[in-house]
Amino acid sequence: MFMEIEVGVPLAFTVQQVGEILSCSRSQVYVLIKTGELESTKIRGSRRVTQNQLLKYIRRIEST
Repeated sequence: MFMEIEVGVPLAFTVQQVGEILSCSRSQVYVLIKTGELESTKIRGSRRVTQNQLLKYIRRIEST
């Protein structure tokens, strides 16, 4: 699978950063992750959302 990487943008975001990007709370981001709506990855025990995971979520909500 080809990865789409945006230049100048971090490869992975913290939950707090994702909340800021989506204009929602950190708690709401955790709800999206827990329900499976937003994929995430654990890196050394810290929850992260990659560029591709975030873009996939945004595309999916835009298409509904």
